[in-house]
Amino acid sequence: MLRPLVKLLGVGSIQCACLTSCSEQTAPRIELTVGPDSDHHLTLVPVTATGEYIDLVGSRRELRLVFSTHPVKCGAANAQDPGATVLRVTVVAPPDKDLGPGKYPWDERVALGRTSVPVEKHAAIPVVRRGATRYQIPPGGQLLLNEVALELGGTISGRLEFEFSGEAKQPSTRVFGNFNARICSSQGAAPR
Repeated sequence: MLRPLVKLLGVGSIQCACLTSCSEQTAPRIELTVGPDSDHHLTLVPVTATGEYIDLVGSRRELRLVFSTHPVKCGAANAQDPGATVLRVTVVAPPDKDLGPGKYPWDERVALGRTSVPVEKHAAIPVVRRGATRYQIPPGGQLLLNEVALELGGTISGRLEFEFSGEAKQPSTRVFGNFNARICSSQGAAPR
């Protein structure tokens, strides 16, 4: 049966089929440092990597990225498993600007704003939750978006480059690594 398959598909297809079944593809790893102790240094290999696009007309456009070590339903802020580690990055843009490829700096002024107040510039805000503990990552660094397809099922890819060097009252933090996510919900006005 192998000979007809080789003739039908060609050798390249057989190699691809063998590679797919013989090796396991893994999601990109995200390195997290959320405190000074060794148990605050984590490697997150996402089981869930999703994005929600929401156009809050007249206020802002948001892309809510969720990366979790356990399954998370689309739109949920946290995993149901109490042992889960969840990274949530909220990417915002002014109501008249696109969310597209580019750099989105971590800007505390945007993070402190309310959704009813229009956003004036692009930004990204990371938050880590490990079990019941929430870690607000201090300002520093950026999110780099390489590929942005905001329709349902679209792909978002890029690099997390958030880093805070630390100070007397706040230890250094870091959220670093490449990522790929799928849009699981797209609401509001269609992206331009």
